Amino acid sequence: MTGVIIGLFRFHGLHSVNNTSTATSVQTQASGLQTNWPLNIRNWTVSQGLPQMITSYDFSAQTPTIGYASVLVTKMSQAIYKTTDAGTTWRKISSINSFYSDYISIDPINAQDIVLLSGEIPAPGEYAIERSYDGGIIWTAQTTTLDSDATISQFGWVGSSFVAGFELAGNQTGYSAVVAFPSKQSSFHLDISDKVNTTAIAHLTLISGTQTALQIWGMTSFGMVGFLTTDMGKHWTTLLNSSFITSPVPAAASANGVTIASLNTNNSQITISVNGSVVLNMSAGTNGLPNTLRQAFISPDGKYVAVDSGDGEYLLHNNQWVKVTNTEVAMLAENAEGQPRLWVGNNQGQLTYQDN
Repeated sequence: MTGVIIGLFRFHGLHSVNNTSTATSVQTQASGLQTNWPLNIRNWTVSQGLPQMITSYDFSAQTPTIGYASVLVTKMSQAIYKTTDAGTTWRKISSINSFYSDYISIDPINAQDIVLLSGEIPAPGEYAIERSYDGGIIWTAQTTTLDSDATISQFGWVGSSFVAGFELAGNQTGYSAVVAFPSKQSSFHLDISDKVNTTAIAHLTLISGTQTALQIWGMTSFGMVGFLTTDMGKHWTTLLNSSFITSPVPAAASANGVTIASLNTNNSQITISVNGSVVLNMSAGTNGLPNTLRQAFISPDGKYVAVDSGDGEYLLHNNQWVKVTNTEVAMLAENAEGQPRLWVGNNQGQLTYQDN
């Protein structure tokens, strides 16, 4: 989790797959997943208005043209930049006296609600995120308490509650804490004694939700687990608890939890679901899909899907996978015309994008 990217995936849902067919373009369009836009691969372009010391950035699922970026000024201060044209240009909107932030995240149902957080917690005790409810102008701290030093491993949203997962260290190695930060309310733990649904999760792999449901996935000492709650941790439903996994499990999702990409354990099959229904299921090496599937990307509002093969990036277009760049990207979002825009930082520390 380094560089200028939020390298964490958000997802919603687990769906078993029993066939290898592909859905029609009519089905994918009706569900909100877009596959038949006029593909026009363009050159990489440097975003305008941003300095070089970018620590994190994100784009809104509610309003895709809105995005925010944090820029390191000193070790204890940051500048906040905003875009209203999907990242083509940026302007500084505020400064914040806060320790270096590794991640910025936008509430998927409110583009004015933004969270800044550091990925490393060096000692047990109080931990704070910075939050703005007015589009990045005024920032206040929301705090929680952890009983060990820790690392942020995953985060996501359920409604307007930000949820962060912490992989614990020291005597608590092999355990994780999960904390909810509701809008304008005190935080609270969803874990009990560093266990989720009585289970010690050593490595959190995915956290995400819709407006009413939250899912948490991770690896334990014996295998993969997935849990669902609709009452913020009071009750849990087990989605998966197994050391032997045959069906693809969620690997990436849109910020709003609508579109999910699942990969099987050897990354040879990808399944895409929208609103709980499987719309596409492919094996590697078919329909233009590369033989190696390393990672999946989904735009914040769930319209576009890409995969990283190690030798470049492939976009799902007309139910085919089309290679659009040899560059390893960090994020998939949209441009002002509503078409897919890939993002990555270049060797000069600049934020660059490619429209497709």
